[in-house]
Amino acid sequence: MLSPHPEDGELGCGASVVRFLEEGRDVFWVTFTIAEQSTHPPFDPDAQKFEMQRSTGILGVKPENIEVHNWAVRTFKEHRQEILDEMIRIRKDVRPDLVFFHSRDDVHQDHQAICEEAQ
Repeated sequence: MLSPHPEDGELGCGASVVRFLEEGRDVFWVTFTIAEQSTHPPFDPDAQKFEMQRSTGILGVKPENIEVHNWAVRTFKEHRQEILDEMIRIRKDVRPDLVFFHSRDDVHQDHQAICEEAQ
């Protein structure tokens, strides 16, 4: 699961994740930002990270299978090479059978960058 923002994976693929876990499959989750710039008082800057950790725990994803990065929101296109390098490393380490990410028709610039690099 390649989740640009903390909530994207749960909203987009939560039911599929649960199904795969129920089938005994390993699920690996990568979030590319904790969205500090989009989190405003009264919430702590890392509130979305903790919400993502809690929700993935409810889904049943193992904490050791979650990787969190923190590129600034709406700057992913500026960091495409770094993001691609991470995806290549992850592919070598995890060797996934299936990868979920956003549609190429998505209009959010961060979603587009992850999709373009994941293809």
